[in-house]
Amino acid sequence: MRIMAAVLVVALAAVFATAQETDGLTDPKALGEAMLSGSSEEIGRYLGMDLTVQDEIVFIHKDHTEFPGYMKFSTAYLMCRIIVKDSEDQKLLERYTLGEIFTLKGQKFKDKQLELLRGILYDEVAPHRIRLEGELMSPDEYGDLSEDEKGLVKRFYIFDVKKVMRPMYTTPERVDK
Repeated sequence: MRIMAAVLVVALAAVFATAQETDGLTDPKALGEAMLSGSSEEIGRYLGMDLTVQDEIVFIHKDHTEFPGYMKFSTAYLMCRIIVKDSEDQKLLERYTLGEIFTLKGQKFKDKQLELLRGILYDEVAPHRIRLEGELMSPDEYGDLSEDEKGLVKRFYIFDVKKVMRPMYTTPERVDK
């Protein structure tokens, strides 16, 4: 009887943890629209909060001069950046930027999060779904722009990624006939 109770407690804890992980996701489309609108009311709902989104990575940008020390990438709805901590990873991105290597396919990052992004985009069959944790922010790089320069920049907000994970999938409930 105790074993059954213990198994039940563990099963309920797993179901509860899975429910928590699938709940609380921010809609990437709504977040992306708020980023593009620039409306302080829409952006205010997201700024300064820890957010989790599940989206599809579509592109790793070659140019990393806009945000030195970061790798910039796009998902279906968001412009994102993630910090590059390892010097070897920085060198790999520089070679990619300069055109010494045409693609990141077949390359390897030392940082597990960067490697997961690269692997999902280049080594796996589409769709390239990812789960990201981070926060929406207005980067310091845009802080000193004049009003004329700000008119030329489309995005003043970027999703600053803290953690990259594989997506969580929920399985449909069984239908009894």
